[in-house]
Amino acid sequence: METSAPIEVKKSFSAEQKQQLIREWKQSGQTRLAFAKDNGINYYTLVSWVSSKKKKSKISKEARPGSGFVQVAVADKGSTTFARISFTNHTLELFNPVSADYLKSLLKA
Repeated sequence: METSAPIEVKKSFSAEQKQQLIREWKQSGQTRLAFAKDNGINYYTLVSWVSSKKKKSKISKEARPGSGFVQVAVADKGSTTFARISFTNHTLELFNPVSADYLKSLLKA
């Protein structure tokens, strides 16, 4: 008599279930592989959920109005730089003295 391999049924998860499982994984302190095995989830499925969430998070941050940086053209390119502030991949050049409050408002945005 022939024995056949067990048939795997593909599980379907709602968006809420995926988010809940990602939260549980983060709180568990386990590796993705260990968490996936313990919860009967395909490892690569869990990886795709996590990377998809990161991409969505990044897109929503970029799409938020009033966030990020905008390049501002300077009218007089012959001016000398009064101050240059560099951080991460951004540089802020000031061509005239500004108040501390104004500088704080620029950096807050």
